[in-house]
Amino acid sequence: LYDKHDCCGCSACADKCPVKAISMKPDSEGFVYANVDESACIGCGACIKACPIKQFKKGTAEFSAVAAYSKDENIRHESTSGGIFTHLAKAIISNGGVVIGAAFDENFGVRHIAVDNIDDLKKFRSSKYVQSDMGTTFTEVKQQLDNGKFVMFTGTPCQVEGLHNYLRKPYDNLFTIDFVCRAVPSPLVWEKYREFMEKKFGSEITYANFREKTYGYHSANLTLRFANGKKSIENTNTDYMLKSFFKGICSRPSCYDCKFREPGRVSDLTVFDCWN
Repeated sequence: LYDKHDCCGCSACADKCPVKAISMKPDSEGFVYANVDESACIGCGACIKACPIKQFKKGTAEFSAVAAYSKDENIRHESTSGGIFTHLAKAIISNGGVVIGAAFDENFGVRHIAVDNIDDLKKFRSSKYVQSDMGTTFTEVKQQLDNGKFVMFTGTPCQVEGLHNYLRKPYDNLFTIDFVCRAVPSPLVWEKYREFMEKKFGSEITYANFREKTYGYHSANLTLRFANGKKSIENTNTDYMLKSFFKGICSRPSCYDCKFREPGRVSDLTVFDCWN
């Protein structure tokens, strides 16, 4: 893909390359793109077959919609919306499965991780308005599936399609969830924002939540807590990160012409904010 408006950064091509000739490198805006070592490339075409953009086919699946929420008040409060994800994930883990999704790392970067413990599901709760680092997640998913594990994978629609193309065959023990995605903001913008806020408050960030329900479900707030005990609670009108996201000025170029933003979904289940 030679146009940045095409590449969604799912990393399927890099994960699929049998000789590891592809690495994902960030550009000046902080978004990762495939970097090919031409001297190592064997021309097998595995990357082309794994690419959800190169292999894009418009979805035709019919669907029905259900409005639901968790009856557990704590789960609902900690979640962005109704907390249904947690109950699905608990069912998977209770049956010996693995759940894979986006979580904060120790430096509050966002990356995909795998958990098989119900207590760790809290890492997945609450939206992360940042494109996640996939690393070798698709390889790990395949290993778990081939070992007979039931796997629940959650991600953006393009990440889910990237996984399907990487696997190249259906698995009865795979359950995929995507969400109605606005866009994925730059990891570099999020990094610079964290540096700015830590300098402003004179302390390291110890907690971050993009959609904390401080003032209820209908008031989105980005909440940060710092090692010195200080706290920042800002909304979409006052916070630099939230404003840049909702105004669409820090989104990945491919998001402005997203091929997956349509009713024909690529996953088994799509979750979304049921505002009305």
